[in-house]
Amino acid sequence: MKMSTSRSEPTVSLNVQAPELTTEIFVIDSRFRRLASGLGHLETEVAPGLYKIRFRSGNSQRDKLVEATLGNSPLYVTTPPLGFASAAPMVDTRTTREHHSHAAELHSYNTQQSRGNGSQLYIFLRDLQGDSTEPLWSGVSLHDLHGNQIADLTEGVCDANDAFAALNLDLDPGTYRLRVDSGPLGTFEMFLITCHNWQTQVFLLASDLQAGDTTVRRAILKTAAVFMARCGQGYHPNGDHVRLTELARQGLVHGRKVIKGDQLNQMLRGKFENPMLGIYGAHLLLAARRPKHQLINTVVNNLRDLLGIHTDVEAIAMRNITSDQAKHREFSTPPMLQKSWELIVKDSLRRMATVPAGSMTEQLTDGLLGSAPWLLYRTPSVQILQSREEDVNFAGARRMLEKMVSLGEVEVSEKLKYTGRDRASLTPLQNKILSATLDAGAFNQVAELAVGRGEEPSTVTVPQILRSLDAPSTAIARSTKELVELLGMSELKS
Repeated sequence: MKMSTSRSEPTVSLNVQAPELTTEIFVIDSRFRRLASGLGHLETEVAPGLYKIRFRSGNSQRDKLVEATLGNSPLYVTTPPLGFASAAPMVDTRTTREHHSHAAELHSYNTQQSRGNGSQLYIFLRDLQGDSTEPLWSGVSLHDLHGNQIADLTEGVCDANDAFAALNLDLDPGTYRLRVDSGPLGTFEMFLITCHNWQTQVFLLASDLQAGDTTVRRAILKTAAVFMARCGQGYHPNGDHVRLTELARQGLVHGRKVIKGDQLNQMLRGKFENPMLGIYGAHLLLAARRPKHQLINTVVNNLRDLLGIHTDVEAIAMRNITSDQAKHREFSTPPMLQKSWELIVKDSLRRMATVPAGSMTEQLTDGLLGSAPWLLYRTPSVQILQSREEDVNFAGARRMLEKMVSLGEVEVSEKLKYTGRDRASLTPLQNKILSATLDAGAFNQVAELAVGRGEEPSTVTVPQILRSLDAPSTAIARSTKELVELLGMSELKS
């Protein structure tokens, strides 16, 4: 982006080069106005004066003050790599420790346990403080989709002195649940996908968690760094593609578009070494005001060639395929990323078959946590229901929601009181549905009064309610039906 200056005013050419393609650059004048911004490299014209050049990479930023004078045009500005924080022990980061980097690389080559074949999952947990009163690997385990435990982190290499634990597993390709039992704070899980001939690498940091007067130190899933490498190639803490992949992940965390379309081709040369870069990069491209769909299609096709079927890749593909192809796509298992989940949910509101009834994808809705970039949820473990698709009817649920909204806030609230139930007895999704319909009913009643005064206010519609719930259509239909039954409002089903 370039600032505009009057042709009659003398200007200085400013040339700013960041250490990495994903580093954001901002030019700020003495009145704290942002004059220009760019990614990786920026060229602009500025009037003579003092300026702040801000570099931002991941969760770190650095400011440099420069003076632009007519005698130093062009003015070149550079900076060393920014030391951002990461769960992965990489070089040139604030959180790197040499002994962790060495251990992470060493143990990524050696399989500690075999629970299948064809793919690998590598989990590396470390503690930067190393002063925990209990083992840092406490409560970390891996489970299959049905919640059956496959392995515990203690089955790997656990080093209390250097404060790390490493576990490399041979697994069948598929989707798994990484669980952290945080004691009084609850149990949390994230989904991990392994692919044929690839090693999925997960890096975690331990941190103190507070629950009342109790403090526990546990692995934190929210800040997990995830990479992929060919089986046998291991983890390389000084690899350029590793650093780019982590910066792309942090771009998703902070909601910043740290990749431009013309840069992605250069960055994705690394996707053959680390396909997670392609997945993160495609999501960043989708977030652009004008997504480059042809480029995203290319990324998706390349990732399919590399990985086969991967839920996050298929979620991205929905934005770039025809409706005829889309009607055959089902997501019975969840993705790893929250952005992928959002794409699946959006499509399910248009086409109910996107998320099969009774599938894991439907049922995890009640435990979801808003923890970008990962799709995290709180458990007790999710149980697969033996449900038939005809048990839920999205069209019928929409009609029930319309009737609940039309009844208004007061009548629906009275129904809830009459049943003797409180909001705590409802599931999280039932609570969200109830809150949304109560709010909509109250808002629309106010709107009706305004109409009586000759005004034309807007009203809340059921499609707006559905979009706000962040849940698949099958989950909404089932929870709406159950909520109506709990409220004793069976007449709304007709």
